Amino acid sequence: MTKSEDRYRLVNNVVGELKELVDSHEPAVCRVSHDTLLNSYHVDSERPTIAVRQWKAWKRLYIRASVVSDYIIFRLQDDAPMDRLLAVMDWFNGRNDVPDEPEKEKEVGFKGEFKEDPSYFKFPPETSIIEEAIKSKTNIFISGPTGCGKTTMLELLADGNEVSYSRMNLNGETSVDDFVGVWTIEGKEMTFIDGILPRAMKAGKMLILDEMDAAQPEILFILQAVLQGSPLMNTKNGEKVIPSDGFFVTATANTVGRGDMEGMYAGVRTLNEAFLDRFHYVLRMDYPSDEDEAKILQKKCGISNKYANEIVKLASACRSALKEGKLYSTFSTRKAINLANAMIVLEDIKTALRVSVLDRVSSADAGTIKEAAQRIWNVK
Repeated sequence: MTKSEDRYRLVNNVVGELKELVDSHEPAVCRVSHDTLLNSYHVDSERPTIAVRQWKAWKRLYIRASVVSDYIIFRLQDDAPMDRLLAVMDWFNGRNDVPDEPEKEKEVGFKGEFKEDPSYFKFPPETSIIEEAIKSKTNIFISGPTGCGKTTMLELLADGNEVSYSRMNLNGETSVDDFVGVWTIEGKEMTFIDGILPRAMKAGKMLILDEMDAAQPEILFILQAVLQGSPLMNTKNGEKVIPSDGFFVTATANTVGRGDMEGMYAGVRTLNEAFLDRFHYVLRMDYPSDEDEAKILQKKCGISNKYANEIVKLASACRSALKEGKLYSTFSTRKAINLANAMIVLEDIKTALRVSVLDRVSSADAGTIKEAAQRIWNVK
């Protein structure tokens, strides 16, 4: 008998024994001694247990091989598919060795019937109010959780109503120079470069200010008079900037100016009543309904209805856990979109969940999210 035939016989016998144990609902563990490997299977090695443990066939068959004293122990992995074990019985015909494991089947059905449209947006109930504010050039302040679509909605409504706009993110490091302008040297002369506020005022544009509750106090004081329609007295260069027709301010924030009461948005500041009163409309937005959010995932990412609804189910469970104090990071619509895109590209739920959600949060939050995901997809 050849070496390859002896190898096949050993693999076949191990698989057969493990299969019997599985059918009997007993632990799928068996062992083969050092002497048996030498005498019955003619393993040509000074350390036959070590040599057999290194065979690639075990990994392909979802079998863990480990050496204990003079024995090699074979244990069936928890995720071993039975059809792989049964197939070994037919491998010997025309073959001299255990064949390579076929490519792992990837989960299918991630793509849905909708054609992907990255620009798709599901407008919330507040849309009509915000659109009227934009049409009438009215200052508006919108608060809401991260990733719920505040800025996207403003931009789409502005585009749809042919309102030109400028946008700035007030990230806490944004300075007065960034906002109103700065002197700079061009050649041999000093030149003043306008910041985004005077540029928008002169051009008669809508000014979108993101993360308003992270702005420095100096910027807020500069804005107060401008929000009332008064000219900007630019102390940097002494210019009096009178707003052109069409100029108004829209602002977004994660909080409504009362500071971070939930511990989720580091660096936000309290906004005083006098400042908020300068905005004619103050609105709170929330995440879309389950039905609307699923539609967003289908249309924006092209994912199937099944997986869109399951992602929304996970997002909803995480948001509930946040309200109950079991989770300290939210599951935004933006995060749901990232997960849907990752599932389509990677074609593997477990990996997609890790790169788009789990590795972005604390280990404690990751454990809570993973538990919720396991109830939906049985991922480990």
